[in-house]
Amino acid sequence: MKKGLLILFTLVLIVSLMGTISLAKSVEDLVTNNGDCSTCHQPGTDDSLESILTNGHMPVDNADEDGVKACLKCHGQFASDIGNTLHKKHLVGTPDSNEFLAGVKSGENNCVSCHDFKVKSGKVTVSGL
Repeated sequence: MKKGLLILFTLVLIVSLMGTISLAKSVEDLVTNNGDCSTCHQPGTDDSLESILTNGHMPVDNADEDGVKACLKCHGQFASDIGNTLHKKHLVGTPDSNEFLAGVKSGENNCVSCHDFKVKSGKVTVSGL
């Protein structure tokens, strides 16, 4: 009886450790594979930041190179407003009408596509800042 319980306990422990290691590896992959704005909005493409901003927005110097830092030059004092604007652009709609949500549906995009998760401090920041 004791031998059977010991074997069962050992198996449960091994399965639990494997699950924990697998989850930790998944989180590590998410954290290390994220990018900044230019990962999706590559310079010289129709989706570049400079291309997107031309519609009714004043010219932004180095938008493609600086990413969100270029936005914060003017919008930095309103960081929550720029955050709301960017979240609406990326998270409102359907996968058919929103390219970012299509990527979420397929598993290519998620929160850490744009955000850094600082494992030691637990803080979430914007990639590239």
